[in-house]
Amino acid sequence: MSNTSHLHVSLNKLALFVAVADHGSIRGGAEKMRVSQPAVSRAIRDLESQLGAPLFDRAQHGVVLTAYGKSFLSYCRSAMSSIGRGLVDLDALKQGSSGIVNVGTSPAFFPLLARAMTALNARAPSYTYMVREGFYPKLLPMLFAGELDVLVAMLSPDLFDIRNVKCTPLISITSSLIARREHPLAARQSVGPEDLLEAQWIFPETSPRKYLSVIFGPRIPTLNELMRTDSTAMMRSVLLSSDSIVFANDMLFADDLKAGTLARLPVTFGIPPTQIGLIEVADRVSSHAMEALCREVQAVCEAL
Repeated sequence: MSNTSHLHVSLNKLALFVAVADHGSIRGGAEKMRVSQPAVSRAIRDLESQLGAPLFDRAQHGVVLTAYGKSFLSYCRSAMSSIGRGLVDLDALKQGSSGIVNVGTSPAFFPLLARAMTALNARAPSYTYMVREGFYPKLLPMLFAGELDVLVAMLSPDLFDIRNVKCTPLISITSSLIARREHPLAARQSVGPEDLLEAQWIFPETSPRKYLSVIFGPRIPTLNELMRTDSTAMMRSVLLSSDSIVFANDMLFADDLKAGTLARLPVTFGIPPTQIGLIEVADRVSSHAMEALCREVQAVCEAL
């Protein structure tokens, strides 16, 4: 089969393939797409014939993706998502908007994003922004699924090992162990790892180990874990009302640190700076609105 024959695969067949994969059966895919089961079966057979590879193994109670199907599915989702975003963008243009950008970020970076959006809208007031709050481990699947166009987030080293992820560094920021001003450890001259063994901890919902390894090394002890949450508001409320501590970048609680309601613990160990940047899907077509916002975020960071 020549490479050009791939170009004749219809979008309808791709949509039916994704529906069947999502529901694990021809029947489920047919109900989702509101077509007959024979029509779906025929479309899947035609698609497999065009691709020259089986996409599903037929099972007793449905279908299971083959290795070919699993590989092809991710590209189909990306294609369908890009087309969906294109249609939304087109509809926005018809209604007078210059485009919609779906951005994911944590509250720590709201000021950066707000400055970029404000500056950009001063020149192009018809852009529309949809902002989803969270930390990157939760937002990354949404980026791959096409629900988000770009993330403004911490560039964890493991991101650079993920295929098809494009990371653009912006700025480096400091991180600290943070507690309320009245915390017993805040009054000390120095705080070492041994002083933290009995502390009450707040962790993010995902990947707390990578933060703790900075403090304790590869052998992380069992700690007194009070809470796991990705809610900055909840973290702040618990910090201010208890003797809990959290490992966080300083931008997350910048106002409280400046006001003195929260304090950085005087640790004896070094905490490496955190890289902040843009995270995108490498082979995804960017809208003009997204490209404009990314340029503005970069300009804001360069001016800091």
